Amino acid sequence: AGGAEVHPQSTLSPERIATLVAGLIQDPDRLSAMAAAAQSAGKPNAARLLADLTEAIASKKTVSDFRKGTQA
Repeated sequence: AGGAEVHPQSTLSPERIATLVAGLIQDPDRLSAMAAAAQSAGKPNAARLLADLTEAIASKKTVSDFRKGTQA
């Protein structure tokens, strides 16, 4: 992965976040690598799929029926 950084909430303060962001801004190569990693991990149409699944469930379709319909 590498598309994000995880920091325990207990370690974060406005100053710490500013320092983290400033460090990233000053390292465009790292930002590019993180962006590429995030993009490769993502699913571009995830919101549409979730909306379609929600509509299918609301209309009493099973998840199995939904999956069959999305693979056609």
